[in-house]
Amino acid sequence: MRGRAYACNVGARAAKGEALIFCDADDVADPGWLSALAEALEEHEVVAGAIEVHQLNRSAPWRPAPFVSATEPVLDFLPYASGTSFALSREAFEAVNGFSVGIPPCEDIDISWRLQLAGYTLHDAPSAVMHCRYRSSLRGLWKQTVTYAEAHVFLYKRFRAYGMPRSSIRQALRRYGWLLRRLPHLHRMSRRGRIKWLRILALCWGRLRGSLRYRTLYL
Repeated sequence: MRGRAYACNVGARAAKGEALIFCDADDVADPGWLSALAEALEEHEVVAGAIEVHQLNRSAPWRPAPFVSATEPVLDFLPYASGTSFALSREAFEAVNGFSVGIPPCEDIDISWRLQLAGYTLHDAPSAVMHCRYRSSLRGLWKQTVTYAEAHVFLYKRFRAYGMPRSSIRQALRRYGWLLRRLPHLHRMSRRGRIKWLRILALCWGRLRGSLRYRTLYL
């Protein structure tokens, strides 16, 4: 299975225009989403749309976390545009050879960072609203969190030479300590508390597994 990055590259090659706009199939765009991104592209080369997380996730077993703004760094490095609401010029896309194929599911972070390292600036388009759908089951939550956490290690290995810092060992030890202290009381915790515990465990496990897989310590 070649994955999302491959499909995006195929779509970009097939497109005839000079503006490329990407989204995910399971999310829902506001009526003005496309026109707002197209308008933003008239002034900027790389644009991140706004992400709304509550409308499609009211029945989710956990409270969706607010989405990080495209102007805020992630993993203590650079901002990124989510692949579900992302627009850029063909020139910018081709300057970095499109999405990286064959990497963990972090292709949106990867291309956003490569664009910025190539000299492009990431701009917000707050009126281009995409309603993002999160995992609706605990099994899906666990799998997604572990997969993303493992991808954090891949990103560190790829971008540490460009200034991405290693994760804080102190913070990692605090997470492990937090999990261990609450483990004996897990059966008495609220459902929301148990889900929070599960998400932190998934983060720790994913980064540990990624550190072993990529032979790079990032906890």
